[in-house]
Amino acid sequence: MQNALTKNLKNGLNPSFKAEIQLLTLMQYVWDKIEHSARYKPDTELPVNKQRLFDRAAALIEITDHLFKEILDTTYKEDKISDEINKIEIHPQTQNEPHEQKELKKARKTQIDGINLIGFLNKFDFTALKAKGVNVANEKVFEFKRGIVQVLNECKVKSFFDLREFLNDEILLDKFVSYAKEHSAIFHKKYVFLALLYFKSDTNGREMMVKKELISKRLKSEFEEFV
Repeated sequence: MQNALTKNLKNGLNPSFKAEIQLLTLMQYVWDKIEHSARYKPDTELPVNKQRLFDRAAALIEITDHLFKEILDTTYKEDKISDEINKIEIHPQTQNEPHEQKELKKARKTQIDGINLIGFLNKFDFTALKAKGVNVANEKVFEFKRGIVQVLNECKVKSFFDLREFLNDEILLDKFVSYAKEHSAIFHKKYVFLALLYFKSDTNGREMMVKKELISKRLKSEFEEFV
């Protein structure tokens, strides 16, 4: 095979020459190498117990492949969302200029869902809160429990523009500053977000946050002092 390939490459590929090209994922490649060395032995029949182990491994590799694909797809979507968020920069000094008006309109139209909310928060750095002396860690937010968008909508936070305004609300930020003074810590973005949402919510919204298990009853009790 090698000699035939070398000869064809030197003399120009012969139209009659055929070759097989295998496209494998990383997990499939690992499987192929292990299976080839452990499974195919000349004149040897594979024992049933080993055959079962190979079948189980094949199933797990297929599942792993699907999970990796889902992770990569989600990462790509979040990165795309982050790029879109980065383009929506509204500056008070220039907000009446045509370009800013266009971006403002876009920000108002982009509706929040579970995925783009995470993308937004991972891009948002809580600069205003940090300027007030609160230590906010830049750790990524990976998930929220179901119900978070419903609570946001109840607070009339429905678009990227609403979300940006909400997270820069001076009254809410000052409430969190007061909370942080009594609970000295490095605060995760998700924690800060949930606290601000609790402060913004009415009684029904706050009860909904507990019911949907977005916060614990202990946190509710802590946040309640600063509502």
